Amino acid sequence: MGNAQNFNPLDRLIRTLRLRKILPYLPPNAAVCDVGCGDGTILKHLCESGRIAWGTGLDPCAIPAKGFPCEIIRADILGARLPPESYQAVLMLAVLEHLEGGKVEETMKEIHRILKPDGLLILTTPTPRSEPLLEFLAFRLHVISEREIRGHRHYYRRAEMAALAQLSGFDILKASNFQAGLNSLYVFRKKGSGANALEPPAPGSRPA
Repeated sequence: MGNAQNFNPLDRLIRTLRLRKILPYLPPNAAVCDVGCGDGTILKHLCESGRIAWGTGLDPCAIPAKGFPCEIIRADILGARLPPESYQAVLMLAVLEHLEGGKVEETMKEIHRILKPDGLLILTTPTPRSEPLLEFLAFRLHVISEREIRGHRHYYRRAEMAALAQLSGFDILKASNFQAGLNSLYVFRKKGSGANALEPPAPGSRPA
């Protein structure tokens, strides 16, 4: 989450490692929505590499470069008014921890609404264990974005994530930690039915 001007080389390295972590769980040739896409770097890579068929990035502060290959909407997911059941996957990378308490459930329910049946929500969020280290790196050493770390509202425990998934209508397919236990990866599947729920759209086409 955040714009490129707030990121230094270490921030960008962490973002690259995060991308590598989520790639194995991303359905091939899917329509993907990236919630909190920042400057759109991850979405741009996925579109230009042919890893996904179509991408929509959401961020109130997004400023995509000219000729950006995917759709960017300058809004959060609650204001974007995306059509229902339009995406096979939604990404929410390093975003959940920035949401105010009242917006968490609303955001999860909106993600559920725009996902196709059996669609995937792939998210990362720092673990509670990371809080003192992130604050030290940001506020004492100044090697990661202070603005990003000041924006952290909550560090989620595994039990809290399980409860959030259940409340929002998701099954948990994957829950694991990475980066020495400082970050967590979750893959949620929207509860639904239909053997063709994850059938990808034609390459280059927008979701209906």
